[in-house]
Amino acid sequence: MEYKFNDKKLWTTFEIIIVENEWKDKEINDNMFLIWKYIDEFEQEFSRFRDNSQLTNLNNQKNLNVSRTFLDILAKSMNLYRFTNKYFNPLLNLKNLWYSHSFAENNFEILLENQDLNLEEINIVWENIVLKENQNIDFWWIAKWYLVDKLDEKLSDFWYTNYLVNAWWDIYMKWLNNENEKWVIWIENPYEQWYIWTVSLSDISISTSGSYKRHWKIKWEDYHHIVNPYTWKNENSLIWITIISSKCYISDSLATAIFSMWIDKWKEFMLNNWIDWILFWSNKSIFLTPNFTKKYTFTNL
Repeated sequence: MEYKFNDKKLWTTFEIIIVENEWKDKEINDNMFLIWKYIDEFEQEFSRFRDNSQLTNLNNQKNLNVSRTFLDILAKSMNLYRFTNKYFNPLLNLKNLWYSHSFAENNFEILLENQDLNLEEINIVWENIVLKENQNIDFWWIAKWYLVDKLDEKLSDFWYTNYLVNAWWDIYMKWLNNENEKWVIWIENPYEQWYIWTVSLSDISISTSGSYKRHWKIKWEDYHHIVNPYTWKNENSLIWITIISSKCYISDSLATAIFSMWIDKWKEFMLNNWIDWILFWSNKSIFLTPNFTKKYTFTNL
């Protein structure tokens, strides 16, 4: 039996599918109530668009005691910052590019603010975080996908063994689907906005970053939501990158960080670190990990 749930959370659609051998309507509905409540609490803590969130309070006050979850996300962000040679950076202030309001408001404007991007200078003592004057944390590169991993943990704590968590095509799949087979994920073709392949996966995450859907103009100049922290420019050679990894926060954070790199950088980085990827170039070239079709069940449509 397959139970499907979806709701609008964190400015996107969350879909959760649970597969059980018998009908457990009340139990699963009760547990899903707790799941949605947890997501709401997570958004309240980490949304920079909410005036009273813990993230907003820290950015305004520059000195705050925070939760263990907050510290965990910051620690994982620090590891990714070092691993990607600073291409992943939660101190990027997107107000300087466009993101001064939520995407749903369709209100894009540049609000120039000074910024200190040295993540190593954040002072952490136990649960207390102290920011420099021109530092503002934004977990948009990691928080939603960290949340997907937390939902995996919670579903596992409820003793479910077969499920899928989808946060707008950033997905974690646990064990098997309703047909007792691996979960089948459809890979979109960004050139034609249709599907080009399917890939069958289990106990793993798959995440995508791209520029062809979320883009806009400010004063006749084109922008998208992924920024190179060294040049403060958009990378336009790639239009789509899909990465497979053990954890959703890793796959999506790396997808975003790699997307912001220049060509030679991302090639060297991914090959040296054995990352499984699919890349779609703006010139309509497609690249896959050399052994992608050997590691995963891959089907052309």
